Parts: sequence; structure tokens; C-alpha cells
Amino acid sequence: MKCVALVVVLLAIVRSSQAGRAFSIEAENFVVEEFRKLNPRLEWDPTNFLIDLSGRYALCDNINVKGSMQVDRTTQDGASIGAMVDSTQGTGTDSEAVTSYLVEALPTWRYKSPFRQQIMSATKFGCSVQPGCRGRVSFACLFSPRDNFGGNYGEATANPKALAFTPEQYLLAERILGAEWDRSHFVENLSGWETDCAMIEAEEWSFANAKKKAEENGMSIYGLYGSAPNAGDTEQAMTTILESWKTQYSARKFKKQVGCSLIPDCWRTGRGDMRVMYVTVSCLFEY
Repeated sequence: MKCVALVVVLLAIVRSSQAGRAFSIEAENFVVEEFRKLNPRLEWDPTNFLIDLSGRYALCDNINVKGSMQVDRTTQDGASIGAMVDSTQGTGTDSEAVTSYLVEALPTWRYKSPFRQQIMSATKFGCSVQPGCRGRVSFACLFSPRDNFGGNYGEATANPKALAFTPEQYLLAERILGAEWDRSHFVENLSGWETDCAMIEAEEWSFANAKKKAEENGMSIYGLYGSAPNAGDTEQAMTTILESWKTQYSARKFKKQVGCSLIPDCWRTGRGDMRVMYVTVSCLFEY
């Protein structure tokens, strides 16, 4: 009996050593600040449930995996969970070295699919890291709720510069357009795939990618877009764009659901070769 017990204990120790460890406080603070640039409502999981569970995905076995992984569990309150895994070069295993690797690698998630979409869709997250993986460092973050796109929406259509509206901007859009913001953020995320600086010159924009994805989810959407010079006040330019849509919006029968995204720094050459910065906004309305 003692031998059996010893084997069980040894197996538990081996399994524990294979699991990722929690981020350092410095890495945790950094990633929260970094991801909130894209999604201001996102928070570090206060229950530590996602942090603990993410250790099962931050594994040396996953250093060749990049992107989403299936999670067959829900949070304690029944919400879905999405896993994002990645790795980066690094031979150090101490906390300071590992934190430096994470600080360099994690910002890229804000600009790459499917990481960007998952960050935009979630309300809470937690991460773990596993160093010492044959010259690499494996890390993983679990997000809740899981991204509506399932991590499969084509990267070629994504614009890495498009930003989600802040909660304050949701309210501004609702007030100007008389539309209710889509609190599921699905429509908002769709708009993020479409918003592009090329809209400045475009006489027409079909929103074909967003419409296709919406149809796959049983929805019909209509898109509006526009640009205005950014004279140092992004929100004022955004307001000008939204105000210009009042007639177009009221002329159509939409459900009271809207989601928008913006690019604050689209540069174009103006008179005398002077560089002018524009704000570009696109919004999708469900009908």
C-alpha cells in the first residue's frame, strides 16, 4: 500500500511540474494594461479560476501551437471559456527573465488573429507561463466568454489598427444614433474586421466579410462608414462622423442594435504635400 501511495504522490509531482505557473505580478499588471488598450472592460479574473486552469495549456508540449485551443469547461457561473496559446524564444527560467519575454511577446496579441478577436470578446481572463521548453517559453491565457468567431475567422480580412469603442463611446453612439449598443459585442467585433483607412477614399464599401459572418449566425446587418480630420481630438472627429449618419440611419428600419470600431490615425497627404491625420469609423446595424 505504501508503494502505491508513493507512486501516486510522484505522479502528482510530475504532473504539477509540467503545468504552467502563474504570471508574476509585474507580468500580470503589464498584460492587463496592454489588453485594456483594446478592450477597456477586460479584467484579470478575481476568482483565480482562469489563472489556475490556464496552467494546463501553458505547456512545453504546446510550443508549436499558436492560436486557439478547445476548452471543455465553463466558469463557475456557467460562462464559456476560450484558450489562446503561444510561445516565444527565451532560455532563462527565473521570474525576471520570464517577465521580460512576456512583455516583449504579449503586445503582438493585440494585432493578430485570433488573439485580437478573443481579447475584444471577453470580460475576464487569466494566464500562465512555462519556461525552459528547449529554448522557448510557452504561455497561455484563458478568456471568458469565448470568442464568438471561434478563432476561425480569416486573418487576411482583419485590420490590426481598428479599435473597439470604449464604454463611454458606446453611450455617445447610442445617444447620437438612437440605437442600442450590442452588449454581446458580436456586431462590434464584426465591424472591427471591416474598419479600414481605405474607407477615406472609398465611394462604396460592401461590408462583404462582416455580412457573410453575420449570415452564418442568422443575422442581417447594414454598415455605415466615414472619416473626419483628427485635429488632436479623436472623440470630436468620431462625433462628427456619427452625427453625419443621422439621416441615413433614421431612413432605415433597423433593430435597436449597433456596434462600431474606429482607427484614430489614418494618414493622408493633403494640400502642399502636408500630412493630415483622419479618424475612420464604421458601424454595423442589425435589422
